[in-house]
Amino acid sequence: MIDIEIQNLSKVYENVIKQSGFRNSILYLFHSQKKLTEAINSLDLQVMHGECLGIVGANGAGKTTLIKLMSGIIMPTSGSIKVLGYTPFELDIEFKKKIAFVSGQRNQLFFDLTALDSFNLLQEIYCVQKKAFKASLSELTHILEVDDLLDRPIRNLSLGERMKMEIIGALLHDPQILFLDEPTIGLDCISQGKLRQYLKEINKKRNTTIILTSHDFSDIIDVCQRCIVLSHGYKIYDENIEKLIKRFNTKKIITIYNDRKMRSFVLPDFCKIIENSDDKLVFALPPDKVGYIYNQLFSQQPTLDISIEDEDIASIISRVYKQEEISLNE
Repeated sequence: MIDIEIQNLSKVYENVIKQSGFRNSILYLFHSQKKLTEAINSLDLQVMHGECLGIVGANGAGKTTLIKLMSGIIMPTSGSIKVLGYTPFELDIEFKKKIAFVSGQRNQLFFDLTALDSFNLLQEIYCVQKKAFKASLSELTHILEVDDLLDRPIRNLSLGERMKMEIIGALLHDPQILFLDEPTIGLDCISQGKLRQYLKEINKKRNTTIILTSHDFSDIIDVCQRCIVLSHGYKIYDENIEKLIKRFNTKKIITIYNDRKMRSFVLPDFCKIIENSDDKLVFALPPDKVGYIYNQLFSQQPTLDISIEDEDIASIISRVYKQEEISLNE
């Protein structure tokens, strides 16, 4: 079953240009210049029910705009978009009951209420049965370790604590689709790991469709099976994450610890040194050259302390962006 179907979707923002200075302020009253910014360009997309989709892109690529279009926060300029059979920006009551939206940059809970009062209010808004509400609240507060914070006003919580409460509030009514825009902002590494694990669990147990944007690529890799890469509003890649990494993972990273023993070893030209200190030597090389280098190293020093790793995902995605920039300039 298809939860989200998008065809030829575009979103253009109209921005007014205003220059600084008193004279320009006067001129602005009578004559203003406008600039059109294409945030989403002719995008096609299908998301199946129960799928976890990651949206990846540099700043300004259109990630947040796309997730706002899908959740109905903003209207498209052109094209069609259907989510669970609804047109999102019409904001049908039944549609809003079936989705949830969490943003690391926006607050939707009530600052002057305690967290528990906010959750009770959401229970009434979404008409959640009392038994289901209590079970879901107990499960979520236990996993995110906020049981002792429920009686505090939201405004007295730290950023990380507020984000946990926002996530709990979004999941209380058991939405069919969960939209997450930078959800791990402000969370410590332990809480990030627990949140990712819980997202995988609700996807598996409840078959919840998850749409996730994040600058922390660990979120995307841990939670999602598929990702789309946006650049200047265009969808440049749409495929399984493992396939994407395999396609652009053109380097292996080798680290030799206590490399003083290997001072006499000369690296071939195809190796690029990343770090060379008294403690370790780190260099990158093509994956098909790993076997050759490995044999050369251990033929000279059989007791080397060495590690061989894939390039980190951030560097791989950065290469995807750069390739697209080259093609656009050409």
